[in-house]
Amino acid sequence: MLFKLLSYLSVIVAIGAVQNNLNLNLTASSITRDQIMQRAQVWVDQKVPYSQTATKDGYRQDCSGKKSIITFGLY
Repeated sequence: MLFKLLSYLSVIVAIGAVQNNLNLNLTASSITRDQIMQRAQVWVDQKVPYSQTATKDGYRQDCSGKKSIITFGLY
């Protein structure tokens, strides 16, 4: 379970690094560490597997979908 949470969080860190390297000026609302952990835990509890073809609730089960669920709270 910890591995899954860490994999979700690594997606968020990677996206932040890309945004910084591209000097993107994106605005977003603040999100706390606790909110990130709670959002990631939802898919962990539901045992949503990684898949590049499957979807859950309309969101891809790959890195992109998991990032959207966690960072944007789209669940």
